[in-house]
Amino acid sequence: MAKKGILVLMMLALVMLVGCEEGNPRFNEVIDQDWVQDGSRWEADDGNSFAYVYDESEDNYWIDIHYMDGVNDYPCYIDEFNYENGQVVGTYTYHDPVDGENTLRGPFSVTITFSYASETLTVNYSGPGTLHDVLDGVTMNLQLPSSPER
Repeated sequence: MAKKGILVLMMLALVMLVGCEEGNPRFNEVIDQDWVQDGSRWEADDGNSFAYVYDESEDNYWIDIHYMDGVNDYPCYIDEFNYENGQVVGTYTYHDPVDGENTLRGPFSVTITFSYASETLTVNYSGPGTLHDVLDGVTMNLQLPSSPER
């Protein structure tokens, strides 16, 4: 009887291990909004932008943000995030143009909230507010880029 019990436990453990690999991904969930979809890019005249992209070769989603602070362009990348309750929660990194060395900064925690009205996507960023956390408190009002057909 003990041998059967051990065999059942071993099979149960094997089933659990196989099931874990097929579970929901921890990161890179789909942003579920009509106005933020795979491949969408939103821009502003001041150089700020937000893009949500699916990378087929890596089989994951990522977010590309350009934040302009005066003349400095901070290209921020989010490759690990969750989308829940209308918010993106994740971490971002960026190359700092200010120090002249293009130092990689991060990762920094960030929460992103969205709203949409009158063809304008408003993106609000909040983070830990540390010295090099460039997105904390930033709000971007963005539009879809104009196309020749419009």
